[in-house]
Parts: sequence; structure tokens; C-alpha cells
Amino acid sequence: MRLWSRLSGLISLILFGVMPLCKAQNYSTAAPDGTPAATFSHGCVTSHFFSFTFRAPDGMDFDGMSTAPNDGKDSTRRNVILFKAYRPRGDNRDVIDAAAEDRRLASDSSAASWMRALHRWNANRSDVPSQGEVESVTAGDQQFSRLHFQQSRDDGVSTYETAYAIGVRGFVVYLIFGSTDQTVLTSMERSIDTFSTKTDACSLPESSSRLNASPMAQDTKPFVVPEKTMAARLQTYETPTLSKPTSTNRCSNAMAVVHVVIDTDGKVRSADYVSGYSELKDPALAAVARWSYEPYSVDGKPVVVETRASVFFLGDGESMPMFVPDGKGGVKGGNMIPLAPGCVPGPQIKRQN
Repeated sequence: MRLWSRLSGLISLILFGVMPLCKAQNYSTAAPDGTPAATFSHGCVTSHFFSFTFRAPDGMDFDGMSTAPNDGKDSTRRNVILFKAYRPRGDNRDVIDAAAEDRRLASDSSAASWMRALHRWNANRSDVPSQGEVESVTAGDQQFSRLHFQQSRDDGVSTYETAYAIGVRGFVVYLIFGSTDQTVLTSMERSIDTFSTKTDACSLPESSSRLNASPMAQDTKPFVVPEKTMAARLQTYETPTLSKPTSTNRCSNAMAVVHVVIDTDGKVRSADYVSGYSELKDPALAAVARWSYEPYSVDGKPVVVETRASVFFLGDGESMPMFVPDGKGGVKGGNMIPLAPGCVPGPQIKRQN
């Protein structure tokens, strides 16, 4: 994991915009057999030893890594830096770092095991305020694993990062996507569907290189969008009234949080209960399933979205969305007021006007 620490530092430097630009023809990293770890042509990288090709997202250039320490390996000589790709965006840069770890002697050499180790390491990092759960899938003889997490820079700016790990010949090839814009990051991740075991794919038309694509292709997974962003697009959002509230009463308001997947037409495709009192589960799910949104678009095309929807239940059994459109492109809601007289002090949510 020492290489990951180094890569994280490099990501931060690139996002700060202070890394020098260099060209891929100066690449010096070698694979374990002494051959080049990666070669580049027309926005595509090939690694014959690690048996893959990968196309960078539009506008991204590969960094030659000519100054990679230890010939592109960490001190253990097990980790090989494969490439960096970058794209200027305002004062920051979107980046992809890629490396490979030798797992041939590990008790568990799977990509999922590598990603679980990263998940545990992130959990102890003060600069990683949040992360998701490890997702894994196997397709043929390839294993894919994914982890979303957020990292805080020294200047207070948040970067959004996604790590992908792919099992290849006893090695784990891992790619780390990073951006200060979560929507841009999600768009960048679509390039993972060009990861192919066809090492001649760089010489093929771009569409042909997707024949052996990752099962985690962006086309099949939703864009992750913050709750407030989608709440501003709410069009219908009725909520239930509990006739006989139990855990909710005049001194105990309650929140129900639902994970939702929204289709390209703005209708809720699926809803799963995340947290809240058990008696709020069914009414909250039934209500949110009927909500509809203005479709969310990326590059002018409606996309499937993954987000959260929170329903606040008042002590008298009535409920409301945590956030609703304010008519100006934003949201309103979440204002704090005290509990009713005679209740234990604590923050509560004000009714919508």
C-alpha cells in the first residue's frame, strides 16, 4: 500500500495544478520481465506484460512518468507504475493514475481482496471523510472491483476519487480516477469500459476496443448525484401521514432515508431503505417510489441517476421531503427549530412554507 500513498500524493499535486507536463515518449517504467510497462499511441495505452489496453477519456493526455522513482517501482519492487493521464480543468486537473501490484504469492490474490485492503486503509485516514462499500464482479477470467471515496485537500477543497482493481495473471492492475467535480469524475469513469485484454485494441477503431469491455461499464451503472441536486429537480413528491405514529410523537420527530435509482425519464426505478425507524420503512418507500424528477443529463443526454431521498416525519405523523425545489433552481428545507414546549431540547426541521 505504500505505492498507493505515493499515488495519492501525486493526485493531490496534479489537482493543485503544479505537476509539470511531460510527454509519453520519455516513459521509463519497466514491467517485471524488463519490457516497457506501457506504451502509448493516439490516446490509448497498451501493456503487453499485464495484458490490457485502455483508452483515456476525451481531452486527457498521458504523462510519460520519465521521473518515476526506482524505475517506476516502489521500494518492495512489487508495485509497477503504469501510467498517468491528466486533463486541465480550470485551476485543477482531472487525473487517472494506474499501477500494478504483484499478488502471485498473496494468500488471496483477488482484485476484491486488494480493494478491501484499500477500504480498511482509507477508514483510518483523516483526509478521507467518506467512502462507499467495495463492489465486485467477475466476468470470465477477469475480476473487477470498485470503490468510491472522497478526499480532503490541505486547502479545504474536496476531491472525488474512484479506484478500480482488475485481476490480471496474478497481478492486480488498479486505476484511480480523481476530480474536484463529482459529475466530471462520473463521466471520466465511462472510460473503464475500454479496458480490454486485447492488447492490439489500440490499433482498432475506438468502438472495436469495447468488445471485451469491463462489466462495470458506465452504460450499465447510474451516475451518482447529490441529494440536493436531484431535489431541485423534483416535480412530484407527495409524502404520507401516519395515522397512529409510534416512535414518532410530539417530542420525537424522525427521518427516513431512501436510496433511489432514477431512470432517464425521471421516474424512480428502484427504492431501498437506508435508515430510519422500522415503522417508517413501508410508508417512506411507497411515497418515494411515486416521486418524479426532471431527467438529469450529461453531455446533453438523459442518464440514469443514483441518489438519496430523505423524508422527515413530524411528531404528529405528517411528513415532508427533507428538501424541495425553491423555484429558483435550488432547494429549500432543512431549517432548524426547537422541539415543542416540554420536550428535551434538540434541533428539529421546520415545515415547508
